[in-house]
Amino acid sequence: MKKNDSVALSDEFLARIERDFGSSADDFIEALLTEPTLSVRMNNRKLAKTGLALADAVPWCADGFYLNIRPNYAHIPSFHAGAFYPQEASSMFLSHILQNVDIQRDYNPTVLDLCAAPGGKSTIISSWLDGRGLLLSNEVVRQRAWILRENIAKWGAPNCLVSNAEPSEIGQNLPNLFDIMLVDAPCSGEGMFRKDAVAIAEWRPDSPEKCAARQRKILTDAWAALKEGGLLIYSTCTFNSLENQDIVRWTAENLGAEVLSVDLPDEWGICRLPILSGYGYAFYPHLVRGEGLFMCAMRKTSASTCGRREKIGKSPTPKFSAECRRAFDSFLSAANDFELVQLGEEIRAIPSSVAATTKLIISKLRSVLWCGVAIGTEGRKGFQPAAELPLSWAFERGSLAEVDLDDAAALDYLRGLCPPSLNLADNQWVVATNGGLALGLAKCISPTRTNNYWPKEWRLRT
Repeated sequence: MKKNDSVALSDEFLARIERDFGSSADDFIEALLTEPTLSVRMNNRKLAKTGLALADAVPWCADGFYLNIRPNYAHIPSFHAGAFYPQEASSMFLSHILQNVDIQRDYNPTVLDLCAAPGGKSTIISSWLDGRGLLLSNEVVRQRAWILRENIAKWGAPNCLVSNAEPSEIGQNLPNLFDIMLVDAPCSGEGMFRKDAVAIAEWRPDSPEKCAARQRKILTDAWAALKEGGLLIYSTCTFNSLENQDIVRWTAENLGAEVLSVDLPDEWGICRLPILSGYGYAFYPHLVRGEGLFMCAMRKTSASTCGRREKIGKSPTPKFSAECRRAFDSFLSAANDFELVQLGEEIRAIPSSVAATTKLIISKLRSVLWCGVAIGTEGRKGFQPAAELPLSWAFERGSLAEVDLDDAAALDYLRGLCPPSLNLADNQWVVATNGGLALGLAKCISPTRTNNYWPKEWRLRT
Protein backbone atom coordinates (compact mmCIF):
# COMPACT_ATOMS: atom_id res chain seq x y z
CA MET A 1 0.00 0.00 0.00
CA LYS A 2 1.05 3.61 -0.45
CA LYS A 3 0.61 6.78 1.49
CA ASN A 4 -0.88 9.48 -0.72
CA ASP A 5 0.26 7.47 -3.77
CA SER A 6 3.89 8.34 -3.04
CA VAL A 7 5.68 6.56 -0.19
CA ALA A 8 5.04 2.89 0.48
CA LEU A 9 4.18 1.64 3.94
CA SER A 10 6.53 -1.23 4.71
CA ASP A 11 5.34 -4.83 4.73
CA GLU A 12 6.61 -5.25 8.30
CA PHE A 13 4.58 -2.28 9.52
CA LEU A 14 1.45 -3.48 7.73
CA ALA A 15 1.85 -6.98 9.18
CA ARG A 16 2.10 -5.60 12.70
CA ILE A 17 -0.98 -3.41 12.25
CA GLU A 18 -2.95 -6.42 10.99
CA ARG A 19 -1.79 -8.42 14.01
CA ASP A 20 -2.50 -5.66 16.55
CA PHE A 21 -5.78 -4.32 15.14
CA GLY A 22 -7.35 -7.49 13.75
CA SER A 23 -10.68 -6.82 12.04
CA SER A 24 -10.21 -3.04 12.16
CA ALA A 25 -6.76 -3.12 10.52
CA ASP A 26 -8.16 -2.27 7.08
CA ASP A 27 -9.95 0.78 8.47
CA PHE A 28 -6.75 1.83 10.22
CA ILE A 29 -4.62 1.54 7.07
CA GLU A 30 -7.24 3.24 4.93
CA ALA A 31 -7.27 6.18 7.36
CA LEU A 32 -3.48 6.45 7.08
CA LEU A 33 -3.86 6.99 3.35
CA THR A 34 -6.16 9.99 3.73
CA GLU A 35 -5.14 13.61 4.10
CA PRO A 36 -4.05 14.69 7.60
CA THR A 37 -6.23 16.93 9.71
CA LEU A 38 -5.48 20.65 10.10
CA SER A 39 -5.84 22.48 13.39
CA VAL A 40 -4.60 25.45 15.39
CA ARG A 41 -4.67 26.47 19.04
CA MET A 42 -5.43 30.07 19.97
CA ASN A 43 -3.47 32.14 22.47
CA ASN A 44 -6.16 33.30 24.89
CA ARG A 45 -3.89 36.16 26.00
CA LYS A 46 -3.73 37.54 22.47
CA LEU A 47 -7.26 37.26 21.14
CA ALA A 48 -7.52 39.03 17.80
CA LYS A 49 -8.77 38.66 14.26
CA THR A 50 -6.39 36.18 12.71
CA GLY A 51 -7.83 35.79 9.24
CA LEU A 52 -8.14 32.04 9.85
CA ALA A 53 -11.27 30.22 8.74
CA LEU A 54 -11.89 28.30 11.96
CA ALA A 55 -14.12 25.25 11.71
CA ASP A 56 -15.14 22.81 14.48
CA ALA A 57 -13.72 23.02 17.98
CA VAL A 58 -11.25 20.36 19.11
CA PRO A 59 -13.27 18.47 21.78
CA TRP A 60 -10.45 18.01 24.30
CA CYS A 61 -8.98 21.53 24.13
CA ALA A 62 -10.97 24.71 24.72
CA ASP A 63 -8.57 26.79 22.61
CA GLY A 64 -8.23 24.32 19.72
CA PHE A 65 -9.98 24.51 16.35
CA TYR A 66 -9.91 22.49 13.15
CA LEU A 67 -9.31 24.11 9.79
CA ASN A 68 -10.84 23.00 6.52
CA ILE A 69 -8.29 24.83 4.37
CA ARG A 70 -4.53 24.96 4.88
CA PRO A 71 -3.41 28.61 5.09
CA ASN A 72 0.07 29.92 4.46
CA TYR A 73 0.90 30.66 8.10
CA ALA A 74 4.01 32.64 7.18
CA HIS A 75 1.81 35.19 5.42
CA ILE A 76 -0.46 35.77 8.45
CA PRO A 77 1.00 38.53 10.65
CA SER A 78 -0.93 37.40 13.73
CA PHE A 79 0.93 34.07 13.59
CA HIS A 80 4.24 35.92 14.05
CA ALA A 81 2.68 37.91 16.88
CA GLY A 82 1.91 34.65 18.75
CA ALA A 83 -1.88 34.85 18.46
CA PHE A 84 -2.14 31.16 17.54
CA TYR A 85 -0.01 28.06 17.12
CA PRO A 86 -0.49 25.51 14.31
CA GLN A 87 -0.70 22.24 16.21
CA GLU A 88 -1.91 18.75 15.50
CA ALA A 89 -5.24 18.22 17.29
CA SER A 90 -4.31 15.00 19.09
CA SER A 91 -1.34 16.71 20.76
CA MET A 92 -3.76 19.15 22.37
CA PHE A 93 -4.92 16.29 24.62
CA LEU A 94 -2.25 17.53 27.03
CA SER A 95 -4.62 20.38 27.85
CA HIS A 96 -7.31 17.89 28.95
CA ILE A 97 -4.87 15.95 31.12
CA LEU A 98 -3.65 19.10 32.88
CA GLN A 99 -7.24 20.15 33.51
CA ASN A 100 -8.43 16.77 34.77
CA VAL A 101 -5.60 15.01 36.60
CA ASP A 102 -5.56 15.68 40.34
CA ILE A 103 -3.29 18.73 40.49
CA GLN A 104 -3.50 21.35 43.21
CA ARG A 105 -4.72 24.60 41.73
CA ASP A 106 -3.79 26.84 44.67
CA TYR A 107 -0.02 26.66 44.29
CA ASN A 108 2.59 27.74 41.75
CA PRO A 109 3.94 24.57 40.15
CA THR A 110 7.41 24.30 38.67
CA VAL A 111 7.08 22.46 35.35
CA LEU A 112 9.66 20.85 33.06
CA ASP A 113 8.99 20.15 29.38
CA LEU A 114 12.03 17.95 28.79
CA CYS A 115 11.88 17.40 25.01
CA ALA A 116 10.11 20.61 24.10
CA ALA A 117 10.97 21.71 20.54
CA PRO A 118 9.37 23.15 18.53
CA GLY A 119 7.21 24.33 21.45
CA GLY A 120 3.59 23.30 20.89
CA LYS A 121 3.16 21.47 24.19
CA SER A 122 5.13 24.14 26.06
CA THR A 123 2.69 26.78 24.88
CA ILE A 124 -0.17 24.56 26.12
CA ILE A 125 1.51 24.40 29.53
CA SER A 126 2.17 28.14 29.65
CA SER A 127 -1.48 28.87 28.79
CA TRP A 128 -2.59 26.45 31.52
CA LEU A 129 -0.27 28.10 34.04
CA ASP A 130 -1.59 31.51 32.93
CA GLY A 131 1.20 33.34 34.72
CA ARG A 132 1.38 31.03 37.76
CA GLY A 133 4.51 29.09 38.66
CA LEU A 134 7.39 28.50 36.28
CA LEU A 135 8.02 26.50 33.09
CA LEU A 136 11.42 25.26 31.93
CA SER A 137 11.26 24.25 28.26
CA ASN A 138 14.29 22.19 27.29
CA GLU A 139 15.57 20.88 23.98
CA VAL A 140 18.79 18.89 23.60
CA VAL A 141 19.37 19.67 19.89
CA ARG A 142 20.90 23.15 19.67
CA GLN A 143 19.29 24.24 16.39
CA ARG A 144 15.86 23.07 17.54
CA ALA A 145 16.40 24.85 20.87
CA TRP A 146 16.64 28.19 19.05
CA ILE A 147 13.37 27.45 17.25
CA LEU A 148 11.85 26.64 20.65
CA ARG A 149 13.14 29.93 22.02
CA GLU A 150 11.50 31.86 19.19
CA ASN A 151 8.13 30.18 19.65
CA ILE A 152 8.15 30.67 23.43
CA ALA A 153 9.08 34.32 23.02
CA LYS A 154 6.25 34.92 20.55
CA TRP A 155 3.69 33.16 22.77
CA GLY A 156 4.51 35.78 25.39
CA ALA A 157 4.36 34.06 28.81
CA PRO A 158 6.71 35.86 31.23
CA ASN A 159 7.25 32.87 33.55
CA CYS A 160 9.24 30.63 31.20
CA LEU A 161 12.85 29.63 30.59
CA VAL A 162 14.37 27.85 27.59
CA SER A 163 17.44 25.64 27.91
CA ASN A 164 19.58 23.39 25.73
CA ALA A 165 20.60 20.72 28.26
CA GLU A 166 20.95 16.96 28.33
CA PRO A 167 18.37 15.13 30.48
CA SER A 168 21.20 13.85 32.67
CA GLU A 169 22.36 17.42 33.35
CA ILE A 170 18.88 18.39 34.51
CA GLY A 171 18.49 15.27 36.63
CA GLN A 172 21.86 15.71 38.34
CA ASN A 173 21.82 19.48 38.83
CA LEU A 174 18.15 20.13 39.60
CA PRO A 175 17.05 17.22 41.83
CA ASN A 176 13.56 17.28 43.36
CA LEU A 177 12.75 20.61 41.73
CA PHE A 178 9.80 19.95 39.44
CA ASP A 179 6.17 19.32 40.36
CA ILE A 180 5.29 18.27 36.81
CA MET A 181 7.50 16.81 34.08
CA LEU A 182 6.41 16.27 30.49
CA VAL A 183 8.44 13.83 28.40
CA ASP A 184 7.23 14.00 24.81
CA ALA A 185 9.78 11.38 23.88
CA PRO A 186 11.64 11.02 20.57
CA CYS A 187 9.99 8.05 18.91
CA SER A 188 9.61 6.04 15.69
CA GLY A 189 7.02 8.56 14.48
CA GLU A 190 4.39 6.12 13.19
CA GLY A 191 1.64 8.52 14.17
CA MET A 192 3.05 11.07 11.72
CA PHE A 193 2.97 8.77 8.67
CA ARG A 194 -0.11 10.48 7.27
CA LYS A 195 1.51 13.94 7.27
CA ASP A 196 5.22 13.21 6.94
CA ALA A 197 6.63 11.07 4.13
CA VAL A 198 10.09 11.32 5.74
CA ALA A 199 8.79 9.46 8.81
CA ILE A 200 7.72 6.59 6.55
CA ALA A 201 11.01 6.53 4.67
CA GLU A 202 13.08 6.48 7.87
CA TRP A 203 11.06 3.78 9.65
CA ARG A 204 12.70 0.38 10.04
CA PRO A 205 11.40 -2.82 11.67
CA ASP A 206 13.83 -2.30 14.56
CA SER A 207 12.95 1.39 15.01
CA PRO A 208 10.51 0.82 17.91
CA GLU A 209 13.05 -1.25 19.87
CA LYS A 210 15.84 1.30 19.35
CA CYS A 211 13.57 4.18 20.30
CA ALA A 212 12.33 2.37 23.41
CA ALA A 213 15.92 2.01 24.63
CA ARG A 214 16.45 5.74 24.15
CA GLN A 215 13.19 6.53 25.95
CA ARG A 216 14.19 4.45 28.97
CA LYS A 217 17.51 6.30 29.13
CA ILE A 218 15.85 9.73 28.91
CA LEU A 219 13.43 8.89 31.71
CA THR A 220 16.18 7.40 33.88
CA ASP A 221 18.48 10.39 33.38
CA ALA A 222 15.83 12.99 34.22
CA TRP A 223 13.89 11.07 36.89
CA ALA A 224 15.66 12.65 39.87
CA ALA A 225 14.48 16.13 38.80
CA LEU A 226 10.85 15.20 39.53
CA LYS A 227 9.68 15.52 43.12
CA GLU A 228 8.29 12.53 44.96
CA GLY A 229 4.54 12.79 44.41
CA GLY A 230 5.14 14.79 41.25
CA LEU A 231 3.30 14.22 37.99
CA LEU A 232 4.96 12.68 34.93
CA ILE A 233 3.16 13.03 31.60
CA TYR A 234 4.65 10.71 29.00
CA SER A 235 3.74 10.90 25.33
CA THR A 236 4.81 9.70 21.89
CA CYS A 237 3.48 10.07 18.36
CA THR A 238 3.67 6.39 17.57
CA PHE A 239 1.39 3.34 17.72
CA ASN A 240 3.43 0.39 18.99
CA SER A 241 3.30 -0.99 22.52
CA LEU A 242 7.11 -1.15 22.86
CA GLU A 243 7.32 2.64 23.01
CA ASN A 244 3.99 3.21 24.74
CA GLN A 245 2.45 0.74 27.21
CA ASP A 246 5.74 -1.11 27.79
CA ILE A 247 7.63 2.11 28.60
CA VAL A 248 4.92 3.19 31.05
CA ARG A 249 4.95 -0.23 32.71
CA TRP A 250 8.77 -0.19 32.86
CA THR A 251 8.76 3.30 34.39
CA ALA A 252 6.25 2.33 37.05
CA GLU A 253 8.06 -0.87 38.00
CA ASN A 254 11.70 0.29 37.74
CA LEU A 255 11.68 3.99 38.57
CA GLY A 256 8.69 4.02 40.91
CA ALA A 257 5.39 5.46 39.71
CA GLU A 258 1.65 4.93 39.85
CA VAL A 259 -0.23 4.94 36.54
CA LEU A 260 -3.20 7.33 36.71
CA SER A 261 -6.57 7.57 34.96
CA VAL A 262 -8.30 10.52 33.32
CA ASP A 263 -12.04 10.89 32.73
CA LEU A 264 -13.07 11.43 29.13
CA PRO A 265 -16.25 10.93 27.07
CA ASP A 266 -16.56 7.79 24.95
CA GLU A 267 -17.71 9.82 21.96
CA TRP A 268 -14.24 11.32 21.56
CA GLY A 269 -13.07 7.97 20.18
CA ILE A 270 -9.87 7.90 22.27
CA CYS A 271 -8.84 4.35 23.19
CA ARG A 272 -8.17 3.55 26.84
CA LEU A 273 -5.28 1.09 27.18
CA PRO A 274 -5.15 -0.60 30.63
CA ILE A 275 -1.68 -0.36 32.19
CA LEU A 276 -1.26 -1.59 35.78
CA SER A 277 -3.41 0.65 38.03
CA GLY A 278 -4.47 3.12 35.32
CA TYR A 279 -4.68 3.80 31.60
CA GLY A 280 -2.75 5.12 28.67
CA TYR A 281 -4.68 6.98 25.97
CA ALA A 282 -4.20 6.22 22.29
CA PHE A 283 -5.33 8.24 19.27
CA TYR A 284 -5.88 6.15 16.14
CA PRO A 285 -6.60 7.85 12.79
CA HIS A 286 -9.63 5.68 11.98
CA LEU A 287 -11.31 6.60 15.29
CA VAL A 288 -10.21 10.17 16.05
CA ARG A 289 -10.00 13.34 14.00
CA GLY A 290 -6.28 13.71 14.49
CA GLU A 291 -2.92 12.02 14.03
CA GLY A 292 -1.43 9.18 16.04
CA LEU A 293 -0.65 9.91 19.68
CA PHE A 294 -0.13 8.10 22.97
CA MET A 295 -0.26 9.90 26.31
CA CYS A 296 -0.24 8.71 29.90
CA ALA A 297 -0.05 10.38 33.33
CA MET A 298 1.91 8.86 36.23
CA ARG A 299 2.51 9.88 39.84
CA LYS A 300 6.08 9.45 41.11
CA THR A 301 6.11 7.23 44.19
CA SER A 302 9.87 6.91 44.72
CA ALA A 303 12.22 9.35 46.41
CA SER A 304 15.20 10.60 44.42
CA THR A 305 18.55 9.65 45.90
CA CYS A 306 20.92 11.98 44.05
CA GLY A 307 20.61 14.81 46.55
CA ARG A 308 18.30 17.39 47.99
CA ARG A 309 17.16 20.44 46.14
CA GLU A 310 19.71 23.18 46.70
CA LYS A 311 18.74 26.67 47.73
CA ILE A 312 20.53 29.49 46.05
CA GLY A 313 21.86 32.22 48.25
CA LYS A 314 21.46 35.90 47.62
CA SER A 315 23.58 36.95 44.68
CA PRO A 316 24.95 40.47 44.14
CA THR A 317 22.39 42.69 42.48
CA PRO A 318 23.64 43.69 39.02
CA LYS A 319 24.00 47.42 38.44
CA PHE A 320 21.71 48.80 35.78
CA SER A 321 21.64 52.31 34.43
CA ALA A 322 18.97 54.80 35.38
CA GLU A 323 17.73 54.67 31.78
CA CYS A 324 17.36 50.89 31.98
CA ARG A 325 15.44 51.12 35.26
CA ARG A 326 13.15 53.79 33.84
CA ALA A 327 12.44 51.51 30.88
CA PHE A 328 11.80 48.59 33.24
CA ASP A 329 9.34 50.65 35.28
CA SER A 330 7.46 51.95 32.23
CA PHE A 331 7.56 48.96 29.87
CA LEU A 332 6.05 46.38 32.28
CA SER A 333 2.41 46.55 33.26
CA ALA A 334 3.20 45.37 36.82
CA ALA A 335 6.87 46.19 37.28
CA ASN A 336 6.64 45.73 41.06
CA ASP A 337 5.99 42.02 40.45
CA PHE A 338 9.28 41.57 38.57
CA GLU A 339 12.98 41.99 39.14
CA LEU A 340 15.86 42.54 36.75
CA VAL A 341 18.51 39.92 35.98
CA GLN A 342 21.39 39.70 33.51
CA LEU A 343 21.46 36.75 31.09
CA GLY A 344 24.55 37.06 28.95
CA GLU A 345 24.38 40.49 27.34
CA GLU A 346 20.61 40.70 27.80
CA ILE A 347 18.77 42.44 30.61
CA ARG A 348 15.63 40.51 31.46
CA ALA A 349 12.80 40.75 33.97
CA ILE A 350 11.66 37.68 35.88
CA PRO A 351 8.57 37.31 38.10
CA SER A 352 9.50 37.94 41.72
CA SER A 353 7.32 35.00 42.84
CA VAL A 354 9.64 32.53 41.09
CA ALA A 355 12.84 34.56 41.08
CA ALA A 356 14.72 32.20 43.43
CA THR A 357 13.86 29.14 41.34
CA THR A 358 14.68 30.96 38.10
CA LYS A 359 18.08 32.00 39.42
CA LEU A 360 18.73 28.47 40.67
CA ILE A 361 18.07 27.04 37.22
CA ILE A 362 20.28 29.66 35.54
CA SER A 363 23.09 28.93 38.00
CA LYS A 364 22.88 25.14 37.57
CA LEU A 365 22.39 24.88 33.80
CA ARG A 366 25.04 26.39 31.57
CA SER A 367 22.72 26.39 28.58
CA VAL A 368 19.81 28.68 29.53
CA LEU A 369 19.01 30.56 26.31
CA TRP A 370 16.03 32.65 27.39
CA CYS A 371 14.01 33.62 30.44
CA GLY A 372 11.27 35.96 31.57
CA VAL A 373 10.76 39.20 29.66
CA ALA A 374 13.42 40.68 27.40
CA ILE A 375 13.97 44.30 28.49
CA GLY A 376 17.02 45.32 26.48
CA THR A 377 20.79 45.69 26.39
CA GLU A 378 23.28 48.30 27.49
CA GLY A 379 26.40 49.25 25.58
CA ARG A 380 28.43 52.13 24.27
CA LYS A 381 25.31 53.65 22.71
CA GLY A 382 23.41 53.43 25.98
CA PHE A 383 20.27 51.41 26.67
CA GLN A 384 18.44 49.78 23.75
CA PRO A 385 15.06 48.06 24.30
CA ALA A 386 14.74 44.43 23.25
CA ALA A 387 13.16 43.82 19.85
CA GLU A 388 10.90 41.07 21.25
CA LEU A 389 9.70 43.07 24.27
CA PRO A 390 6.23 43.97 22.85
CA LEU A 391 5.42 40.27 22.39
CA SER A 392 5.32 39.61 26.14
CA TRP A 393 2.07 39.40 28.09
CA ALA A 394 3.75 41.66 30.65
CA PHE A 395 4.42 44.52 28.21
CA GLU A 396 2.60 47.74 29.09
CA ARG A 397 0.69 48.75 25.98
CA GLY A 398 0.87 52.49 25.53
CA SER A 399 4.31 52.82 27.13
CA LEU A 400 5.66 53.41 23.62
CA ALA A 401 4.02 55.01 20.61
CA GLU A 402 2.35 52.49 18.27
CA VAL A 403 1.84 52.38 14.53
CA ASP A 404 -0.70 49.89 13.19
CA LEU A 405 0.36 48.33 9.88
CA ASP A 406 -2.04 46.74 7.42
CA ASP A 407 -1.30 43.15 6.40
CA ALA A 408 0.90 44.09 3.45
CA ALA A 409 2.96 46.58 5.46
CA ALA A 410 3.17 44.13 8.38
CA LEU A 411 4.56 41.42 6.10
CA ASP A 412 7.13 43.89 4.79
CA TYR A 413 8.07 44.66 8.39
CA LEU A 414 8.44 40.92 9.09
CA ARG A 415 10.74 40.66 6.06
CA GLY A 416 12.97 43.28 7.62
CA LEU A 417 11.99 46.19 5.40
CA CYS A 418 11.79 49.66 6.89
CA PRO A 419 8.29 50.74 7.91
CA PRO A 420 6.84 53.79 6.22
CA SER A 421 7.89 57.23 7.44
CA LEU A 422 6.03 57.98 10.66
CA ASN A 423 6.73 61.70 11.09
CA LEU A 424 7.59 61.24 14.74
CA ALA A 425 10.38 62.72 16.82
CA ASP A 426 13.95 61.75 15.99
CA ASN A 427 15.23 58.64 17.82
CA GLN A 428 11.75 57.71 19.05
CA TRP A 429 11.03 54.02 19.58
CA VAL A 430 7.67 52.74 18.34
CA VAL A 431 5.79 49.44 18.42
CA ALA A 432 4.74 48.00 15.07
CA THR A 433 1.28 46.44 15.40
CA ASN A 434 -1.15 44.65 13.14
CA GLY A 435 -4.86 44.53 13.89
CA GLY A 436 -4.07 45.70 17.41
CA LEU A 437 -1.53 42.90 18.04
CA ALA A 438 1.98 43.99 18.97
CA LEU A 439 4.70 42.67 16.67
CA GLY A 440 8.02 44.33 17.44
CA LEU A 441 10.01 47.53 17.56
CA ALA A 442 11.03 50.18 15.07
CA LYS A 443 12.92 53.41 15.61
CA CYS A 444 12.31 56.78 13.97
CA ILE A 445 15.75 58.03 13.02
CA SER A 446 14.36 61.11 11.30
CA PRO A 447 10.98 62.28 9.99
CA THR A 448 11.69 60.41 6.76
CA ARG A 449 13.55 57.34 8.02
CA THR A 450 12.45 54.50 10.29
CA ASN A 451 14.67 51.53 11.15
CA ASN A 452 13.34 47.97 11.53
CA TYR A 453 14.30 46.04 14.69
CA TRP A 454 12.43 42.80 14.04
CA PRO A 455 15.03 40.10 14.91
CA LYS A 456 17.08 39.17 11.84
CA GLU A 457 16.90 35.43 12.56
CA TRP A 458 13.08 35.57 12.59
CA ARG A 459 12.65 37.48 9.33
CA LEU A 460 10.62 36.07 6.46
CA ARG A 461 12.78 34.87 3.60
CA THR A 462 10.14 35.42 0.89
